[in-house]
Amino acid sequence: MLARYSNDRFRATPHRVINRNGGSRYAIPFFLGPNHDAVVDCVPTCVGPDNPPHYEPTTYGAFTQRLLTLNFAHRCGDVAGEDA
Repeated sequence: MLARYSNDRFRATPHRVINRNGGSRYAIPFFLGPNHDAVVDCVPTCVGPDNPPHYEPTTYGAFTQRLLTLNFAHRCGDVAGEDA
């Protein structure tokens, strides 16, 4: 989302954690996003004549659906009700 909003000016930092002490670790992720119908487009100050938009406008719902499809492509053949 950050790359889309900023026209690739800013990119999210990959999250990597190394457990150096061998003890248990717990994570409580919190994700916040716009309404699924919200249009995601470049911020106007991140585009210009020498820097056209790198992404077509989309909705947040379509964006997240595409991410899920790409990240879980190996599950596309699963049948509903089938054990994973």
